[in-house]
Amino acid sequence: MQIVKMAITPAQATEWLKTKNTRNRKLSLSRARIYADDMQSGNWHLTHQGIAFYKDGVIADGQTRLKAIELFNQPVEMMVTFGIDESASIGIDAHRMRSTNDQICISGKAAWIGKNEVALATLLMRFSGLAQRVSTSDLVKFCDSHKVMIQFSIESLSTHIRYITTAPVRCAISLAYEYESQKRLEDFCKVLSTGVMDEHGDLAAIRLRERILTDGRNLQSSDSGRNECILLTSRAIKAFCAREQLKKLVTPKEQIYKIKIESTP
Repeated sequence: MQIVKMAITPAQATEWLKTKNTRNRKLSLSRARIYADDMQSGNWHLTHQGIAFYKDGVIADGQTRLKAIELFNQPVEMMVTFGIDESASIGIDAHRMRSTNDQICISGKAAWIGKNEVALATLLMRFSGLAQRVSTSDLVKFCDSHKVMIQFSIESLSTHIRYITTAPVRCAISLAYEYESQKRLEDFCKVLSTGVMDEHGDLAAIRLRERILTDGRNLQSSDSGRNECILLTSRAIKAFCAREQLKKLVTPKEQIYKIKIESTP
């Protein structure tokens, strides 16, 4: 077995994919695009994981990385391993993958980012149309750029309550952070969590609580359901902060709160 560091050109990547990729699983183009985006933004790192070939010259590992180089259209340095026994294929990609949270924690880049922050930031980016394909590096940058509102929404709903302390609800609170009174948002979270009103103008939080507890499964089990939950929560927040006597909670047709342009990463 021989291992060398090589600057793999797009032409070389294309050639290997065409002639050497004869025994592999279906290539994930969406994952290759995430890798290519990281290469483009300078967030790709040289590691021991690169490209590997069996003794007969067929690609054993790395087809997605090769496709990313092809999409990036510039040479990328990688470790390339030649001469792997075909019998070793059973051990390639057969172990537990690191979660996004694990990757961030191990890298030491942002110790404050945990699983709740990852779930919230990912949903915020997708719902706001900032990115549908979210790489770990992009996620860390986004979290650092929006740390205050992310931490606020998680801390304000810190006690676990089924269907309520979830990413969609926290997403709406995060989006409203730059538009509404922090004190009023804290009061909203308190009423939503406890179901106890301090004043008559708190009714909107109760309406949302009733809707979520009644229809929580549907509002959490799909992308469309999560988007509806964000919109419903945003509508309730708007009414709560305005002390509107909300008789019925209806899903708005458009976003009420959006990430401000100057805050985007």
